[in-house]
Amino acid sequence: MRNLLPQEDKEIIYKEYRMRIAIVSLLFLFFTILIAIVSVMPSYFISESKKRAVEKYSEVVKKSITEKENSVSNDILFTTKEKLKLLAFDKEHPLLKNIFEIIISDKPDGVTINGLSYNKLSNNKVVIVVGKADKRENLLMFKKLLERETLFTEIFLPVSDFALDRDIEFTIKISGNF
Repeated sequence: MRNLLPQEDKEIIYKEYRMRIAIVSLLFLFFTILIAIVSVMPSYFISESKKRAVEKYSEVVKKSITEKENSVSNDILFTTKEKLKLLAFDKEHPLLKNIFEIIISDKPDGVTINGLSYNKLSNNKVVIVVGKADKRENLLMFKKLLERETLFTEIFLPVSDFALDRDIEFTIKISGNF
């Protein structure tokens, strides 16, 4: 069969053909990209939601750690403040060191002091003396010497501490205005 179309018409048809091929290819590419974007969207939203959840959790953990560090720091500061307050100089009351020195100076020969402790519970202030006495008489003398001190209001020495005649381990509770 012979070609009946003139050359100019052939060129126009050929250009339209290429244009249609280009349009179909571009539409195919557009729809392919559109389908790819639509199929990736759920994964993207899930990832974003997980990211936000992790960031919130991270903030909560950071706040928790900060609060815990502050709490520990506050506890340490409070304890240190209490200890400093206990050791601080008070014009109305004698120093704890002076009270311990009075107790140690009243100690007769034959009595050894193993420990001194101080408890301050509201208005009740108590010094506890733990030690050992060679003889019952030395322990009794120590108690009487402590009772002579005007700073001490009450000296409590349990009767059970006098049960032995020698090598007596004792605990004396001293209350007072200190």
